[in-house]
Amino acid sequence: MLKYLASLKISVFGLLWLFVLTLWGTIAQVQVGLYEAQERFFYSFVLWVFGCIPLPGGRFILWLLFANLIAATLTRFIKYRKKRYAGLIIVHLGLLFYLVAAFVVFHGSVESTVHLMENQETAFSTSYHEWEIVLLNPSTMTGHLIDLDQLLNEKTLSVEALGVTLALEEYAENARMPGSGEAAVLQKLPVNGERSQNVPAVRLVASDRAKSFDFILFGQALNPSPLPLEGALATIQLRRKQVRLPFTIRLDDFRVQFYPGTEMAKSYESDVTINDGSLERKALISMNQPLRYGPYTAFQSSYQIDQMGQEYSIFAVVRNGGRYLPYISSLLVFGGLTLHFLAMAFVRKEGKHAS
Repeated sequence: MLKYLASLKISVFGLLWLFVLTLWGTIAQVQVGLYEAQERFFYSFVLWVFGCIPLPGGRFILWLLFANLIAATLTRFIKYRKKRYAGLIIVHLGLLFYLVAAFVVFHGSVESTVHLMENQETAFSTSYHEWEIVLLNPSTMTGHLIDLDQLLNEKTLSVEALGVTLALEEYAENARMPGSGEAAVLQKLPVNGERSQNVPAVRLVASDRAKSFDFILFGQALNPSPLPLEGALATIQLRRKQVRLPFTIRLDDFRVQFYPGTEMAKSYESDVTINDGSLERKALISMNQPLRYGPYTAFQSSYQIDQMGQEYSIFAVVRNGGRYLPYISSLLVFGGLTLHFLAMAFVRKEGKHAS
């Protein structure tokens, strides 16, 4: 079994199919958007074509290549016990480590965004895709967070601290916020292929021991909605999930340069101050110069100018605890190849002397 799993045919098939998936997914991205293309082609075990034809997805192929590499390493180690083949074993281990690194990065990294105007600071970033419901009791200043995905799965959730139960009646992944004077109706919109562009809405029924009432929460609402409870007046809001940062980031200055005669940005950069409570650090974040702080990396992703001319700098913040792992795997592969070529050169040199 190990011998068949270590077959070079599996390696060739896996690499070729990854090439096909990459090309196919890149083309499909134009039609369905980046997020949907990633979920369908690269993050799935099965790729369904026309809804009925199953093909191997990117995740399945990567697990197959991982098993193939393990089997190949074991069989090569058993077969090639001579020291001159040590480089090949190190190369195989480096490739295995690279796949492990990809697994850690995929499941352990968190991507979010920060929007700041000049002289504004924050210790929170905002998720691109995930949403949460926030209940706040102003009298006690206690808050309760409910993951929207959890509510969608369980349908009904109880907040014992406030004595209230929330039941999901209707959900729209993308919805239109009613204008001023319009009735609060949950009006669904077509789902955008770029998931970060979707703004959800939910119709909920809140009940306590005294009464129950239904209401709608819109993701675009700037202010929380009142939630009258027995003996207290709480507020409730649907917002993008907040990610707590171990530091505060303040935008000191933002600069943008345009191509002459156009409104197309040539470059933009931000002067920021990072403060973790014990150390204050000033840094420049530009399009090609991110800021690194421990496992966090802040990129200058975009900017925005509102109708009043106020400039906002937009940062992409990535928490990646395994960001050094790909470098380690690359060093292993490089070291293994170097050792193997040196060993082969030494063997050839010995062969010439022997003859």
